[in-house]
Amino acid sequence: PNDIPVLLDVKRGDIGSTAAAYAEACYEEKDGLNAGGVTLSPLMGWDSVSPFITGKYADKGAFVLCKTSNPGSNDILALNLQQQTVFEKIAGLANEWSSSAASDSPTSSTTPRLGLVVGATDPSALSKARKAAGSKLWILAPGVGAQGGDLDAACRAG
Repeated sequence: PNDIPVLLDVKRGDIGSTAAAYAEACYEEKDGLNAGGVTLSPLMGWDSVSPFITGKYADKGAFVLCKTSNPGSNDILALNLQQQTVFEKIAGLANEWSSSAASDSPTSSTTPRLGLVVGATDPSALSKARKAAGSKLWILAPGVGAQGGDLDAACRAG
């Protein structure tokens, strides 16, 4: 049904022109997938994220990979950068980028354009990501159930 938003778990992240083409493929109603939102990798920076939440897609949303539930995510996302981890830096940037996109929107809505993907299997990371991002961003927390995440612990943490 058209009134139910669809989130594509595509984990896109590419240079600006390619990101714009991916956004079109994900969002366009006629020739695309007509999604309401997507998951993105933020590791290439703002210019790889912005085509999905600005301009003609300012009414769309996206969740950026912040601290995923797979064990290998610690290889990069848990690395320390002076006073914070990579995933905490991503959470803070997502908050900044979301605010910037909302303020540049033609509707001037304060609705967050970005959320975070943080695995429910790591309540400590959820708590740290929430603290770094602030209270406005939504958190998509996969991993409850078969992957071992605890719903109550995830809710308390993030």
